Amino acid sequence: MLILQKYLLKEFFIYLGLVQGVVIALFVTIDYLTRIGYFMKLKIPLWYGLGYVLLKVPYILVMLMPACAILSTIIVFCIMVKNNEILALKSSGVRSMSLLKPIMFLGIGLTVFSFLLSETLVPVAQTKANSIRRQIKNMSVTTTRDNNIWIRKNDAIIHINYYNHIDRTLSGITLYYFDKNFKMTRRIDAQEASFQQGKWKLQEVLELTPGSGDQYFVSRTMNEKMVHFDLKPEDLKSVIKKPEEMNIKEMFRYVTKLNEEGYDPIVYRVDLHGKLAFPVACFLMCITGFGLVLSGRQKKGLPVSIAGGICISFVYWFFHSFCISLGYGELLPPVMAAWMANFVLSCASGIILLNTE
Repeated sequence: MLILQKYLLKEFFIYLGLVQGVVIALFVTIDYLTRIGYFMKLKIPLWYGLGYVLLKVPYILVMLMPACAILSTIIVFCIMVKNNEILALKSSGVRSMSLLKPIMFLGIGLTVFSFLLSETLVPVAQTKANSIRRQIKNMSVTTTRDNNIWIRKNDAIIHINYYNHIDRTLSGITLYYFDKNFKMTRRIDAQEASFQQGKWKLQEVLELTPGSGDQYFVSRTMNEKMVHFDLKPEDLKSVIKKPEEMNIKEMFRYVTKLNEEGYDPIVYRVDLHGKLAFPVACFLMCITGFGLVLSGRQKKGLPVSIAGGICISFVYWFFHSFCISLGYGELLPPVMAAWMANFVLSCASGIILLNTE
């Protein structure tokens, strides 16, 4: 049986490498060609643009790992069925379900690898890619370790504690206005802000303006105030530090900080659980692919099985994204939003395995 397990491992990793290689090559080619006109328009060296595209490869690799896992499993066992290797094993007294054990170990290994990749290489690469994108857009932005945002726009410096990209609201905003000598002429603090009709509507506002002789500042409080500064929600969406740019430790510290400051970081709480749940799909996909090939009396061909694997991957990804969106909208608890797709997939794989000979 040890020889059989080594054979399965060898074949699985060969086809896993082929599938991932094809997928990554297609992604890099398509993404680069779609952006090459943009790079040339901004007079950016093409090799610099290629480096920007390659920095996104680790994140794409993690996102597509479940799909690659199920396709690799399907290819391995479909070829074994075609070559009558499964029939020979059954004739030797080896049950089909006994082949599931090495596949489960492979799934666990892929889950651990995907998790470690998302915790180490992906945050570094995504942070660098975001930095390059801001350089391309010529945005003067600094994001601190605690994900506070500092933006310089013309004669103002904007500080934002938290930006919720789902409902496009700001929390903990401070605007510093300066003259040509970089002397502060006004300061505005607000608890929250929302984008309405091309302007930002500030709430719970405290405004400081210089008094007579510039010896002191005069404060004024307002419930609401409409202000215009050259900053749109689309700009902030590319500025904020995204969940894929943080590991679990950083994200947990950030969520704790926001909770202590009185904000509700529902987006980051959902994504925190999502970073734990998504790699587990690799394990479930391996089991599902095994059952998909060996279930039923009539074995499917390789094209049909691959099409089924692609459909399962697409449905999982769509349903997982849908549940995450429900979590963002507070229609599902964060834990349920992150793990619901895995629960449904595990039930489906269990039903498929019941029909495995």
